[in-house]
Amino acid sequence: MATSAAAEAERVLTVGLAQADQNVSLRSRAGRAEAREILEMLERADQQLERRLRREAQRHGPTERFTGAGLLAYRRQVQLVNAFVRARMDRNSRRAARRNIRQGWFDTVGLLGNLEQAYSGSVRPLRINTARMMNERTRGVQASLLRQHATSMDRYGEEMERTMRQTLQSNLLAGGTFSQAVDQLVAMRGPRGRVSVAARELGDGTVERIRLETIPEGLFRRHRWWAMRIVRTETAYAQNAAGFEALHAARDVDFPDMQKKILAMMDNRTYPDSIAVHGQIRDLDAMFRDGAGREYLHPPARPNDREVVIPWRPGWDETETSAPRQALEEAIERARAAAGTETLPEPEVAELIAEETPEELAANAARVRAEERTEQMSAHGYSPQIVTRDGYEIGTELTADAIREQAREMAATSRRMRRMPTTESGVRRQITLPMGKGLRGGIRRMIRTITPGFMSRDVAESAEGSRHQRDRLTLIRIIDEERLVAAHTRVNGAIRMTRQTSKGVADALHALGRGRNPSAEEWQHLGTLIHEEHHGGSRITGHYRGTASAIEEASVESRARHVVGRLAETVGADAPERARLPNIVRRGGRVEPQVPPIGSPEQPYQDLVSGLHVAVGRSRGLTGAELNSYMQDRLGEWFGTAPPSSLYQSEDEYVRAFAEIMDPDDPPGMARLLREHLEW
Repeated sequence: MATSAAAEAERVLTVGLAQADQNVSLRSRAGRAEAREILEMLERADQQLERRLRREAQRHGPTERFTGAGLLAYRRQVQLVNAFVRARMDRNSRRAARRNIRQGWFDTVGLLGNLEQAYSGSVRPLRINTARMMNERTRGVQASLLRQHATSMDRYGEEMERTMRQTLQSNLLAGGTFSQAVDQLVAMRGPRGRVSVAARELGDGTVERIRLETIPEGLFRRHRWWAMRIVRTETAYAQNAAGFEALHAARDVDFPDMQKKILAMMDNRTYPDSIAVHGQIRDLDAMFRDGAGREYLHPPARPNDREVVIPWRPGWDETETSAPRQALEEAIERARAAAGTETLPEPEVAELIAEETPEELAANAARVRAEERTEQMSAHGYSPQIVTRDGYEIGTELTADAIREQAREMAATSRRMRRMPTTESGVRRQITLPMGKGLRGGIRRMIRTITPGFMSRDVAESAEGSRHQRDRLTLIRIIDEERLVAAHTRVNGAIRMTRQTSKGVADALHALGRGRNPSAEEWQHLGTLIHEEHHGGSRITGHYRGTASAIEEASVESRARHVVGRLAETVGADAPERARLPNIVRRGGRVEPQVPPIGSPEQPYQDLVSGLHVAVGRSRGLTGAELNSYMQDRLGEWFGTAPPSSLYQSEDEYVRAFAEIMDPDDPPGMARLLREHLEW
């Protein structure tokens, strides 16, 4: 058993090295370019395998499993082939390059043999020949089917097409499954905004967009089947291209009469264009012609084309699969009629994948968000327990129905909470933990619907024995009106809230849940709770003074206004005062707010928020809507997922870290402007 496993391991490794070796040539510029591209795709595959192995270890611990064994086998092959290609790139001969990896060869054969013995079938050869078909510099427009269609390039653009192609290439080399490749494309989201979902190429090469759809979340997020179609078609294209090259090699070396024959898969999903091309025999460099008039060297000729090419020589006998059939079209029509699919969609949307229902779309989007978040937090080193706890608060799709459903879930808790008694001496009364958790968890989920990466402070607090307070909520009444505050967050993450704010939050959630829009005052109170919850997502620790304290309040309030504004926009409400961000303009050589900042209950910390925007505007040279967009992107990162060690113990450390986020090109200059415009 051990001998056969070792022999299989050596065979698998030999296949990978042979494929790399035959494609590395240093005698020409093209050969050296191909070698560099092979190195790049091997390095990308190695990085992907490293991430998958880390995730596998975090999910299942040190226990070895079949999946982990397969990933490790692929990675050791990738690393050995990478070392061989690098040795060849250093102008070593093939013999010298093999000597350089001699020890690695024996170590890898031993490891693969042990893995194959323990988990039969876990060791499989690298698909280098298939993956290299997606190399851009050496294949040009032939690197993908998308690149050959102007309508596809108009939809995706060169950069996104390149990213998708490299992602699929790495997935092939890393032994990834079809579902994993689809998930990776869905995680990229695809084109966003106004997306061309139907178009045609005109005679002069220009593209006419027939139908546009507004898709803010991304094409692949809304329509997962679109990503499935790309994965299926591009993978089939690479596999057929590799097979086509192999046919050429066989003709040039052994079989000068080698031809090719195309076969269509025959079932109730077969389309007339495939029926017409089935069984055609051509010389290797001649074109097939399908029923739609397309001409091509090898399939696929369109998305979801399921044809394959097989080698063919004159005199070979037909098989049951390849032989022409009598009354083929009639048989297919009967099959279609039996399946109730007589009316067919256009050929370019040939795959009979039904578009998802709204419920399926929402479920797919939720699954992708959860997987992205898990991978993000795992990469920062958080334990599976913390990742699981964090997963309960992942946001939903940003729609009016989703926001109102979240509000309904919180409304009952908030109404009960506002009726709880308080004392008149200023002593706090603790809300029960389940009630506090229900409300605060719901608010965080609402924030994360707007900002998926938002992170609560106690998740980042990983010190031994720390008491997490993110679900603590206290109702307080302060008699001294001069000291009356709407809400307050303690450094440990607990929130204190007045009865007035409690009632306003309850009314706002009740209105949203019943399909109405909150009043301006109710938006104000909801914004206050969102503001305080953002303190729980800050990187502050301890009691700061001066600039750090001012940055904390300015950044939290700016982010809270952004969230309130997005919520109001989503449910179709007019923007409340609590959502208004300062409009920074340039007057002469000065960058300043269009309207002088005047603080009010509706817009607290207005002078600090304006000061923060002015400081960033001066540092980055931005004003108006462009500045606000930049600010929210940067603040989203500041309040987003961060490593456990990212809480800053001193004011200087906090200011320096914040400046690096807001202006990575000039952190010292940013810090200087923050100290100039923000002081408390």
